[in-house]
Amino acid sequence: MKTVTLRNGETVSLRTWQEQDIPKLYQLMERVGKEGQVMLGSKLPFGLEQLYQQFYYTMPNNHLTLVAVTAEGDVCGWLRCDRSMVPWMGHNATIWMGIDSPSRGQGIGEALIKEAFSWAAERGIERVELGVRGSNKPALALYQKLGFNEEGRKMRAIKSDQGYDDDIWMGVFLDKKGTPKKLKPSVKTKKRSSKIKS
Repeated sequence: MKTVTLRNGETVSLRTWQEQDIPKLYQLMERVGKEGQVMLGSKLPFGLEQLYQQFYYTMPNNHLTLVAVTAEGDVCGWLRCDRSMVPWMGHNATIWMGIDSPSRGQGIGEALIKEAFSWAAERGIERVELGVRGSNKPALALYQKLGFNEEGRKMRAIKSDQGYDDDIWMGVFLDKKGTPKKLKPSVKTKKRSSKIKS
């Protein structure tokens, strides 16, 4: 468990989730989802029972769920990190996360991601990726600050009552200590001839 002092002077505890966190975590996921800014959508694609199943049946070495808990015991943020189970992509992990609206802008998201980077590095995970809506400017700014780079954009891939949104995928490569590092492409893209062979 780690105690983090927020920008407003309050403290929260960051720790791996526990069974008693699940009802409050699910309620937070529902609240954040209904805002229409996160990748979850306005209706969660799983129920409370499925969240309990994830708690009991996920492998700790390949999965991390962190919660940010206030002094009053409320869950005000979460981060989930899943390692790829594809053998040649086991050095990759995917993050999804959310912060309760009143707690945003206080440093919780940054603290959660840094904890995930450390967890990933300890397990030999070298690359972390996440998806974010194009309209979610605060999240985009945070991810860029922490070393994520845009790697792909699905134009108008998200549709809601508010209209269309882009689905942006971002990634960051980590060193052995969990610190982001800059990369050059592994394979140069060859230029193709515009001439058609007959």
